Amino acid sequence: MLRLSWLMMILLLSWSTSAENFEELLKRPAIDADIMLLQERTRVSQEPALTPCDGDCEKGSGKVNSVRASAAVLTKTTDAQVDESLEAVSLHLHSHLMKDGKVEEEAGDCDNKALDKARSVFDSFSPAGLPELSENPCVAKQFMDGIEQGLEDPADSWEFLGRVVEDEENQKTLLPKLLFIGLAHSGSTSLANEMEMHPQLSYGKMKEHNYLDLLSGSSGQFREKYQNQFPVDENVTYTFDATPHTMFLGLEGDKWYVKAPIGRTYGTGIEGVKAIKDVLGGDVKFITMLRDPLDWQTSMSTQPLDQKLGTFDGEKPHASLLAERSCYVDALETWMDVFPKGNFLFLESTEFFSDPQDTLNQVFDFIGVHRIQYEKDELEPQGRRRSGRHATTTAGERSTYWADDRQKECLQRLEKLSGRNFKWGAR
Repeated sequence: MLRLSWLMMILLLSWSTSAENFEELLKRPAIDADIMLLQERTRVSQEPALTPCDGDCEKGSGKVNSVRASAAVLTKTTDAQVDESLEAVSLHLHSHLMKDGKVEEEAGDCDNKALDKARSVFDSFSPAGLPELSENPCVAKQFMDGIEQGLEDPADSWEFLGRVVEDEENQKTLLPKLLFIGLAHSGSTSLANEMEMHPQLSYGKMKEHNYLDLLSGSSGQFREKYQNQFPVDENVTYTFDATPHTMFLGLEGDKWYVKAPIGRTYGTGIEGVKAIKDVLGGDVKFITMLRDPLDWQTSMSTQPLDQKLGTFDGEKPHASLLAERSCYVDALETWMDVFPKGNFLFLESTEFFSDPQDTLNQVFDFIGVHRIQYEKDELEPQGRRRSGRHATTTAGERSTYWADDRQKECLQRLEKLSGRNFKWGAR
């Protein structure tokens, strides 16, 4: 019901832009395709086919009324159908509410003015404030999509809106030479904040910069703007960007990244990862925090087990975005084709929360900074772990998931690639 409410809210916000403006938006082929997909996936077998009205219609064109009708049909669908439809629509909606080229033009311009505007919206957040965020370069499309689907909490916006940096103009800036390309909902917030406590490490203005998603045009100009997001004091020797979903840029044809500026400009898969290398250099290091893919999907979505498994016929997958991404090795192989294997540290979420100090020691050694022993209260879980939102699955679901040939094959390839043994499915 929450996801349905968000969809209805999105449609109402769209109509509030005026029928004429929305009509222009709906002329775009990608939006037209989304409407058709929404109709197809939400139609009940007894429901007559939805067709645009002829001639002038109240509130705008036939397409507008078609969307309204599609939304009405959603009230008769299952949660699984709603999840699939929301996923398809949200991939396009946020970007198409923006002016053509606006993201590319403002890439890297998440300045103090934009940050202050975004913070003011989230400080007193309401759905009516969403249009104010659609062109803000500090607000990630990934997060907007999550809010629209009811999968993200607006209160978590601090992770990418960050903090006010005192005396910023007198501080040096450092281009990050460390990327966290692990998973959301795996301990990224806890680990990033614990790393941030080290005097030689800093994530700059915020934990999740989301800037690399906006890469287009001159890599040199982009590099300068990106580096400006990491003002640090003289003791800091390494900066890092903990934007977890960056990992999936390595997944060829990723449904989300093909719509992002970097995907549209350079492509997904190996070409997109090479573009990152052009900006950051070949010596950048990577921390990858992984989690049992069944638990990860369960924490991200209410999709039923069959959608978490997905169906993959031949070379063309027919699965949800999460199911496609859950074979982590598909994305990681690409990154390790571009960067040396020694540049990667593979961590496991359960082990991290079981013994965070041991994981931090691995991180410090990997980066090349001295170890710090933290107090117990400094290692308390943060982010979603702190809030108590845990993934739960039944023993039967776990058994079925890990009996699937694709899941077993993905795990085997991941263990070979990383040189690690992951005990997933053994519980």
